[in-house]
Amino acid sequence: MYLNIHHQKVMDKTNMTIQELIERRRELRWSVNEVARRLGMPYTTVYKWEKGINHPTRRNMELWEQVLENKQDADSQETEYLKMLVKSQQEQIEMLKSEIERLRNGKT
Repeated sequence: MYLNIHHQKVMDKTNMTIQELIERRRELRWSVNEVARRLGMPYTTVYKWEKGINHPTRRNMELWEQVLENKQDADSQETEYLKMLVKSQQEQIEMLKSEIERLRNGKT
């Protein structure tokens, strides 16, 4: 029964089996942890799905497939987030530099 469920395509909106999702993840060279992070789920959840210990809901299968099929979109969003984060850090550095300069000038 495990093998049938594990390799059976979930009907409705998903087109891939769990095995196909695992293969796709490997093609992308993503770790289980990376998939879990992008899904917003614990590593152990995705690990157990891949090992057949637990089975994802239809909705989670859909999300899993979307994450793997939308790699470029996900990477693009992550890149934009990282750019925003870097800009914020740069602004904080500039503020600290200004504060240090102000304190130096005030003490001399």
